[in-house]
Amino acid sequence: MFVYVNDLAAVLAAIARVLAPRGVLAFTVETHSGTGVALLPTLRFAHGERYLRDAIAGAGLTLLALEHAAIRTEKGEPVNGLVLVAGLADGG
Repeated sequence: MFVYVNDLAAVLAAIARVLAPRGVLAFTVETHSGTGVALLPTLRFAHGERYLRDAIAGAGLTLLALEHAAIRTEKGEPVNGLVLVAGLADGG
C-alpha cells in the first residue's frame, strides 16, 4: 500500500512507535532512479532509494535489508521496486 503514500516519514515514525522489541517491518515500494518521490502515470508513487534510507533512519529505525526486485508485473512488464526490512535502531 506504500505505493499510494507520497511521504512515508510519518508512517514509518508511527510504525516505529508501536513496533514490538526485536520486531521488524518489511515492505515493498516502486522505485525510480532519481531522488525523492515521484508520482507515476499509474497514479502510484515511486520512492528513491536515498529517500527511503533517510526516512527509515529519521523514524529511528535501522535498515536491515534492501534488495532491488520486480515487485509485480503490469501489462506483462516487470515493475521496478525495492524490498526493505527495518527494525528498531536500539533493538527495542
